[in-house]
Amino acid sequence: MVQTRRATQTAGQHHDSLSSSERLLPSRPTEHALRSHTRSRKPPKRNGQEPAPDLQDSGTRPKKRRRTATEDNDNLTESIPTRVTSPWKIGAHVSAAGGVENTVLNAARIGANAFALFVKSQRRWSSPPLTEENIISFKARMKEFGYSPGHVLVHGSYLINLGNPDNEKREKSYQCFLDDIQRCEQLGLQLYNFHPGSTVGHTTKEHSIALIGECINRAHQATSSIIIVVENMAGAGNVIGSEFSELRAIIDHVQNKDRIGICLDTCHLYAAVR
Repeated sequence: MVQTRRATQTAGQHHDSLSSSERLLPSRPTEHALRSHTRSRKPPKRNGQEPAPDLQDSGTRPKKRRRTATEDNDNLTESIPTRVTSPWKIGAHVSAAGGVENTVLNAARIGANAFALFVKSQRRWSSPPLTEENIISFKARMKEFGYSPGHVLVHGSYLINLGNPDNEKREKSYQCFLDDIQRCEQLGLQLYNFHPGSTVGHTTKEHSIALIGECINRAHQATSSIIIVVENMAGAGNVIGSEFSELRAIIDHVQNKDRIGICLDTCHLYAAVR
């Protein structure tokens, strides 16, 4: 009881010895408390919108830029195998993902000395035009890997039907057809292959064949050098081109015989004669 009273008196004497300013100063917060207080503060809302997150406090880092397909392909150039040296031209239809210029690398990777490709989406009526970078890079890679334009076959859009008796629909197909061919010329290529079309059950095959020939003649007049190659078909439904006589009839309607050819699809040929 005596010790308690003395301790109280000592504490009171110490408090009285402090200046009034010292008694009014609050205790300093610890560094940990300061960090906690700073992180817990949130910026005020503006116009009812949630404030943007503080990237520094949350630990989030900016995302790195992803490399383009072209950049990745350039790094893989050294891994290209030796291509087929046979006089026979052997290749495959290769992907144009990331840019039409990547088809050349994709062909070289599999050792092909020839290849086929799409110059735009084969399932869309319209596609972005080729850029100057696409064209320059494609031609440079063709030269670098020793591909001849005559050993590259462009395949046309699957949507094209030049035998459709409906004038509006056939014209839409023709414009898609012509765009394909003009892209071939931009890339310095020579061969363009397409599926001839169908009667769609609304006309005779003879009439559709004449319409196909007319469209080919128009395309020849609108372009300067492309050889248009008609592909044989499997013969399903009203499709034209499953018989050699039909392919010959299309050629008969073409005025410039130097710029027309035939592509034999062996899978279609097998299916047509079964």
